[in-house]
Amino acid sequence: MKLKKRYSFPLLLILILLVSSCQAQSKKIYELQLNYPDFGEIDFYMTFVSKTDSTFYAYTNPKTVYQTLPFYKKWYLQLFGQGKKPGAVIQVPNGKRDGHNYSGKVASYIGKFNFQATINDKKMKGKLTQGEGELSFKGREVSKIKPIINYDSLGRTFQKTVSEKIYNPNILKRKDWKKFLRKMKKSFDKADDDLDILLKFYSYQQNLKTSHVYLTKEDVMKTMASDHSQNIEFKKVNDNVSVMKVKSFELKDTTEVKKDIKDIKTPNLIIDIRDCPGGDFSSLLLASHFIDKSYKVGYFLGQKYYEKGHNELPSKKYLNQQKPFTKGTLDDFFNIIENKGILVGKVNPSPIHYGGNVYVLTNKNTASAAEPFTYFMKDENIATIIGENTAGIMLSAKGFNIYKEWWLTLPVANYYTMDNKHLDQVGVSPNIETESDKAMKKAKELIKKNN
Repeated sequence: MKLKKRYSFPLLLILILLVSSCQAQSKKIYELQLNYPDFGEIDFYMTFVSKTDSTFYAYTNPKTVYQTLPFYKKWYLQLFGQGKKPGAVIQVPNGKRDGHNYSGKVASYIGKFNFQATINDKKMKGKLTQGEGELSFKGREVSKIKPIINYDSLGRTFQKTVSEKIYNPNILKRKDWKKFLRKMKKSFDKADDDLDILLKFYSYQQNLKTSHVYLTKEDVMKTMASDHSQNIEFKKVNDNVSVMKVKSFELKDTTEVKKDIKDIKTPNLIIDIRDCPGGDFSSLLLASHFIDKSYKVGYFLGQKYYEKGHNELPSKKYLNQQKPFTKGTLDDFFNIIENKGILVGKVNPSPIHYGGNVYVLTNKNTASAAEPFTYFMKDENIATIIGENTAGIMLSAKGFNIYKEWWLTLPVANYYTMDNKHLDQVGVSPNIETESDKAMKKAKELIKKNN
């Protein structure tokens, strides 16, 4: 009995201190909306804990990252993870308070940012900054965390859209797709906010052997199409060399490029498509200015082709029976694929012809619509390809509004060259391999050597 009395006071003191410590920390939950350009408005919860009158820490769902990891990585993160909540996508581990103003460094799996916010009347407004870039957010205090939208409904339409719109339903039987869809179903079932879904989607998406699969809060395909900036620029280097820089292939620019090609007087043209993410089918229209006869440049297969019972690639006879697609709008392109399941592309020579030497610069970020152009120019010996192997991201995609502001981008057509080569996950190798930042210099050296 004496022993119990001896230690009862210290134990009681420790207990009081622990309770006091917990009471000193004020915890509040905010539902925030982050405006992410070309991606949409992301809704998520963030918990703010005020340690003192001048310090705080904040974090999003502390379980999100753990739920995407296998056991051994989860264990490692729990032991060695940075910050107070290493399982959170975004956290401010050592924030400072000054009245209504909050600031700190963000520890995040989506980048490093500076955090600044003001809280007034239970409303928050702030921004994440990174160099000259800025992401704004706003929100309000809530009493508890509950699903912001019906993520179960989002999940059901997600699964339904994938099965109904993917270019070839047979690929959903592959191990990578079955695992991806199974994990995403669990993610939708457990989600409370957009960050839960988006982090898991892009973590699992990396293991898919299929490109052009995106989940966003706006139609990114429409955003790309509505970009009114000039995507193709010309520059005369000297009397011997001109350079065409292609930032993206958009029908409006590719059809107008003939005006510039007509004015090229140099015997050598360098087409720089390094870091070109692709665009639309008009990339092959550019090739029309460098040929003197018509070419079939490849074909696209959509879901309707496979629904007709075709399990193999089309024969040459079947391809020759198709009416070639030579021009039209982007809607025309997708309508043919949707209704017929197959589209054979054909390029006819343009009256505006460039007959000089052509060099095409590529790198690992040369992707999508830029890759059939690269392959055609190389395969027909129209140009010398210099640089790196292209990205191997070559499928034709379309965006689908699946639930409220949510959009799912899926490949609706698979591209093959006329000799049945598949570029997705493979890419196009250059004639002359060199590092991306040395490709221009290499092209100019080659031009100088050949003159």
